[in-house]
Amino acid sequence: MIMEFIKKVYQLFDSFDGRLFRYALSFGLLLALAPILIAVILVFKYIIIINEDVYQVFVQVLIQYLPSDIILPFVDWFAKEGEPIGFVATISTLLLSFYLASRSIYSFLLISAQVEHVKASPLYIRFRAIVLTIYFALYIGFAYIVLMYFQHFWLIATTLLAILLFLCMFHALSFYHRPLLYGLAGSLFSVSAFVLLGMLLTKILETFTSYPTVYGPLASFMTLLLSIYIIACIIYLSFCINVVIENTENVQGCLPKYGKIRRWITKLRAGRKRE
Repeated sequence: MIMEFIKKVYQLFDSFDGRLFRYALSFGLLLALAPILIAVILVFKYIIIINEDVYQVFVQVLIQYLPSDIILPFVDWFAKEGEPIGFVATISTLLLSFYLASRSIYSFLLISAQVEHVKASPLYIRFRAIVLTIYFALYIGFAYIVLMYFQHFWLIATTLLAILLFLCMFHALSFYHRPLLYGLAGSLFSVSAFVLLGMLLTKILETFTSYPTVYGPLASFMTLLLSIYIIACIIYLSFCINVVIENTENVQGCLPKYGKIRRWITKLRAGRKRE
């Protein structure tokens, strides 16, 4: 039973579409990293009331997963109130971050539609990706407020917020209305994997790689590429685990989320015909 489960997860994870998606997701995360960091700092700096403890937690979490000498320039810019960014540059940065994030979610929705055998138009999936990106941005603000009020229990609060985030992600990726706890197994795996990754990533890279010797000044960038690819693999692996455990392909008894407008138009036309 366990071997069959592992086999199904591996087949989905290592499929042709799965490999393409992992590369696409890691590339999207790489392109979106700097704009998103700048956008988050700008929003936190000028719109949201800054709490120093929450800010330190945010920095510590980033440094656990990404090279410190790449992240620290953003931290120094924030702490020293570096050169002001103009209005046009700020808006363009926010728009670029939004576009790149929505593209990653769009790719994920395409994979989910294929798994659930849903034939939805690309325009509809693109629209859903934009809406989900807005929800994700709002969730970041919500998470910040929660951490600000529960800063003494930041580790517990961060863990619960991460589980809730992945749980909502699996619900949002599905094109059907699912039970409330749908995706819990994948969420727990994701959070556990990220906790272990944060604890072991630096030691693994220092022990099993020779990037500083081979690449010299580019070692941090190569480490960044590897870190982002591992993060993309964890996110997609949690999705694969959720698909197998929850038997996502079985949609019996689940109402579709798509087609509401079409059904509404059909009912409206039927009502007019009766009249």
